[in-house]
Amino acid sequence: MESCMTNNQFVPGTLYLVDLEGTLRAKQASGRQNDVVLIPAPSDDPDDPLNWSAKRKALSTASISMCVRHLLRNWSTSVTNDLD
Repeated sequence: MESCMTNNQFVPGTLYLVDLEGTLRAKQASGRQNDVVLIPAPSDDPDDPLNWSAKRKALSTASISMCVRHLLRNWSTSVTNDLD
């Protein structure tokens, strides 16, 4: 198995934790990287963001971005009006 650390596909500032002997009591990835320890460990709750589908994550991010944009636009308009 090829390590993520050798081909620089890991996220900077993170640690690639592998449990080769299976001695850690932690949730581990599935598939061909089943020796990778998942931190934070996802729960079984479908509302846990770690368990969301990519589509749900994208929709959530877009919704929050639109709300923040709207709030900032209204705030900047009110500040501009107060300065006049």
